[in-house]
Amino acid sequence: MSFKPAKPRINKPRLLWKWNPRRAVWDPYHRITWTEAGRRKEKTIRLDWQGDSQKLDELFWQCESGRHQTQRPAPSKYCWKELVIAWRTDPRIQSNLAASTKASYRRDMDAILFKNADKYVRKTQRQHVRAAHAALHVTPRKADKYLQTISLLWNFGAEKLDWPLGENPAKGIEKYGR
Repeated sequence: MSFKPAKPRINKPRLLWKWNPRRAVWDPYHRITWTEAGRRKEKTIRLDWQGDSQKLDELFWQCESGRHQTQRPAPSKYCWKELVIAWRTDPRIQSNLAASTKASYRRDMDAILFKNADKYVRKTQRQHVRAAHAALHVTPRKADKYLQTISLLWNFGAEKLDWPLGENPAKGIEKYGR
């Protein structure tokens, strides 16, 4: 006859101990509860503490601050970063471009990625593109090139990658240089 070992005496808010009969150990869980439409919802994250109280404390505070590995969002599909990488690695396009053209596009694409890398491409609205174009009005060529790069990437995603992006928001916006 086997006996259950004593439950660890480590108490913290939102820390729950559950008995795991398969491994015959007490497993710590970080539990968050909330109410949606009058129903109680719960999310638990098992903390792999391996019997070390310092590691448990570290994992607990990662959960509390939202930095635990299971709380990180999944990489978004159809994001700007994915689109730029696909464009840069497409041999059909890259073989037809001169090195100077690639460098020119790289600067603008890096500027797009700086703020929008993990954002969905299809959530980009015309007003956002127009605002970005207007923000660069001091340097008209740069503003027009930025607009052209957004349009180029959008068309590449929609036509070559068959992404469901909808209408190109940069299409028809009046350029400064022309």
